[in-house]
Amino acid sequence: MKSIKVEVTGITPVLIDAFTKEREVTLENHKKIKSAGIKNSLSPEEQAEEGAYRLNGKKSNLYLPFSYFYGAMINASMGMKANGKALKSIIAGCVRVEPEKIDLKTNKYEIDSRTIVNRPAGNVRVLKHRPKIFPWKVNFNIIYNEDMLTPAAIKELLTQAGLRIGIGSYRPTKSGPFGTFTISKWEE
Repeated sequence: MKSIKVEVTGITPVLIDAFTKEREVTLENHKKIKSAGIKNSLSPEEQAEEGAYRLNGKKSNLYLPFSYFYGAMINASMGMKANGKALKSIIAGCVRVEPEKIDLKTNKYEIDSRTIVNRPAGNVRVLKHRPKIFPWKVNFNIIYNEDMLTPAAIKELLTQAGLRIGIGSYRPTKSGPFGTFTISKWEE
């Protein structure tokens, strides 16, 4: 296994929306809330903060989960082949992104407020408040199996992931404009 040090820089803002057990709302709860006519009691600031990925609690630096970049590379590889094999399964088995929590080196964000379709509540349109970070830049390592992949192939895949797939909420694969990025440093 070999390692590549990577820095990526956001082309567009990234929207984050951490999902925790506390934020889980079942269809049954939604129906009770809807039938009672209860509105979301959280302020936009509280709702956005609930969706923030924090390294060490409130007011600490924000982070991006490794799965944003790992998943983006897997999605970018769909339909591609390497040596007659599906590239998706090779990436899934031969690539890791570290650390698990990728520090954004800031604890500040802007609140993005826009409507979303809430499927568990019966496809109801609701106003959602999420952390939006821009400008942004992160550093992480890509660990890979050199017998299966070349650094050039991984770099091309990450480039495509940054331009076509994106990370976070309302990214290009979700028909949105957010979470696109470019590689700003690459050290093999």
